Amino acid sequence: MLEVEHVSKKFKDHQVLVDVNLKVNQGDVVVILGPSGSGKTTLLKLLGLLDRPTEGKVFFKGEDSNSLRGDRLAMIRRREIGFIYQDYYLMDSLSVRENIMLPKILDHSPVEESITEAEKLADIMGVRALLDKKIFELSGGEKQRAAICRALMNHSDLILADEPTGNLDSASSETVMEYLQMINKDLKKAVVLVTHDAYVASFCDRVIFVKDGNIEVELRKKEKQDVFCDKIMKAQKDI
Repeated sequence: MLEVEHVSKKFKDHQVLVDVNLKVNQGDVVVILGPSGSGKTTLLKLLGLLDRPTEGKVFFKGEDSNSLRGDRLAMIRRREIGFIYQDYYLMDSLSVRENIMLPKILDHSPVEESITEAEKLADIMGVRALLDKKIFELSGGEKQRAAICRALMNHSDLILADEPTGNLDSASSETVMEYLQMINKDLKKAVVLVTHDAYVASFCDRVIFVKDGNIEVELRKKEKQDVFCDKIMKAQKDI
């Protein structure tokens, strides 16, 4: 799905990423964990083809992202990668249904087909009863579930999430992570998310620790979630 080869990223005189190597396969659920300023969000943007590396290569489904331009790049971002953000980026002027349908609207898909697809996803994510509401009427957890529906509308094989629980309470965070697990296991999507929260990371099978632009440690879940969470917190302290 994704392969990062010797990637570095520099903004003016600030080196954000240094010689990063990473593979994400179909069906993986991966978390990029690290403190603020560690480079994790920059790495996620490179994985989502929202930016280009200063050095090295990012391959998406075997295609070198450095060679992608214009309509081809825009199509991959819109149709093959679903994005979920901490601040939701839902449009207050639209209903929940219309927000979920946006990717299909941008693709000029048939309206009835788009409505049916939005309602199916809303059922899966538990927001069917909210479809006619405006965004300001929703709780944080409901907004994030609507945003997940939107990310899935074009049947993207890859879902990228940037601090998807950052604005949520613990109960809503757990619900969102359970839905992301379901997306991975039942819908066979690759999921990559960024967080600084060890508990959120413990829902994932593979945890990559980023510090000062480098991948320092990688852990794979081989134990129960609570034990894995303790292991992640210990690794955070040791790095």
